[in-house]
Amino acid sequence: MLRCLIIDDEPLARQVVENYIRRTPGLAHAGSCSNAIEGYKFLERQAADILYLDIRMPLIDGLTFLRSLKSPPAVVFTTAFSTHAVESYELNAIDYLVKPFSYERFCQSLEKVRKQTPEPSIPVEKTYLFIKKDNLLQKVFFNEIIFMEARKDYLKIYTPSKEYITHMTMKYIQSILPASFIRIHRSYIIAKDKVTRISRTSIEISGNHQFPIGESYREAVQKIFNDEV
Repeated sequence: MLRCLIIDDEPLARQVVENYIRRTPGLAHAGSCSNAIEGYKFLERQAADILYLDIRMPLIDGLTFLRSLKSPPAVVFTTAFSTHAVESYELNAIDYLVKPFSYERFCQSLEKVRKQTPEPSIPVEKTYLFIKKDNLLQKVFFNEIIFMEARKDYLKIYTPSKEYITHMTMKYIQSILPASFIRIHRSYIIAKDKVTRISRTSIEISGNHQFPIGESYREAVQKIFNDEV
């Protein structure tokens, strides 16, 4: 999946490219910015594989913006003016689209990008962990885990059929868990797909297990579940 960033000061122009991206298999709309300053801030936070970049913009024009990037993504200029085409290719832009351009022209440009840009490899997410038990290592699949509870000097992992004890820390186990888990309290991590009911101060999961939501975790927990509604 190629992540696409749009930088263009015209809302309608951004919307056109966004729609083209959403129609196209293998592309993901990573974000849209209305000027180069927003573009800098975006690229500081996350990477993009393709940059659809306007040229004539307030504050910093697209050509200046591209020159300033140390490791730019694949760049396709999108502009209403044909006068900068030569200069854009001197900056190693892959294509130059003159507005308004059709979806067919967009796809032709994408083929050029794909020939020069290797598809990013998608890491395979681990689906299990090993827990030491009686001098053996027991494989436990993440999708079996209901919740985890931190005790004084150990961690207890609960599944529908068994309970496991490990001396892993909460900090460490959080680092290896997939995004399907969420920490709701200094002592509890739960599986999000097991949640049956939630209030501001407590959460209930399958099996009639009820837990408090720690005060410092409440805002993040509410945001996660509100975003999924």
